[in-house]
Amino acid sequence: MRSGSHDGDILGKFPDGREKSKPPLLLLVNLEATRVTPSVVRAVRTALGDRFAVELVSTQARGDAAALCRGAAPEVSAVAVLGGDGTLNEAANGLAGGPVPLACLPGGLTNVFARTLGGPREPLAAAERLAAGEVRLRTVDLGSAAGRRFLFASGLGLSATLTRRHASGSRRTPAAAQASAIWAAGRAIAEELGQRPRLRVTTPRGAAEGTSVVVQNADRLTFVGRHSLRICEQGGLSTRTLSLAVLGGAGPRELVTLVPRVLSGRAGSVAAHGRVASLPAVTGARVEALDGATAPLDVDGEYLGEHSNVDYVVLPAALRVLA
Repeated sequence: MRSGSHDGDILGKFPDGREKSKPPLLLLVNLEATRVTPSVVRAVRTALGDRFAVELVSTQARGDAAALCRGAAPEVSAVAVLGGDGTLNEAANGLAGGPVPLACLPGGLTNVFARTLGGPREPLAAAERLAAGEVRLRTVDLGSAAGRRFLFASGLGLSATLTRRHASGSRRTPAAAQASAIWAAGRAIAEELGQRPRLRVTTPRGAAEGTSVVVQNADRLTFVGRHSLRICEQGGLSTRTLSLAVLGGAGPRELVTLVPRVLSGRAGSVAAHGRVASLPAVTGARVEALDGATAPLDVDGEYLGEHSNVDYVVLPAALRVLA
């Protein structure tokens, strides 16, 4: 493989529709992703091969995507990920701060980052647009939680409990994965009604205490079908800030009134709830579990275990993406 002009190789057009030397592209495939099948992989590779010299590598274990990106970055013009948000998160951790751009070929259940960027919902359509040069290069911010970079969101408490429970469910088919997500949400809410550790959140713009914290780098937390959910105010991939929402201890009555606000997709409506403290547009935050407790942590839908404290910072313009 060869290195090249990362902007020109990807975005430029070959003369007369022919290439003298195809730009090298690393295609990372997560074969365990919900919407990735052998036929999808073949179709995507064929589409990309019209324009790129494609090297296909499938991930075998957690951490593979980050390591592969770090190793390949000096030699490729772009990295395309056929997988879900977890694989994209790893790839972003491997590419952050470097010149090689990341392209999303959505193969997961929800594909929050790809949809936030505005790309196609099907991986083959995304590959065809990339091969046709119908993309533009942009830079986006990343968040960092306890040293782990994230693309769109992180959380302690309720969201991480949901992530942990969903990870143990079936993802063999999209229908099974969706059922697992619904079951996980119910169980996570049940835990929220129980005894939860208290969390103290400190930011340059103020402080708050509660039982769950959501931190967004993007303007959307996730999607329910075609409907986007927004929890934190003033979020955005290029704002050079993070935005937080802190949920105080909530009983059944409070949760019943909060759920419709979350489903409205309006962050302002969520922030106006009496049990939510909004801390928007900050450059960093510290979250501490009180009384010697720990709380579950997740980033981009990946469960990262229990933590007694987590430091958040924003990394402005840390990642190049093709969208």
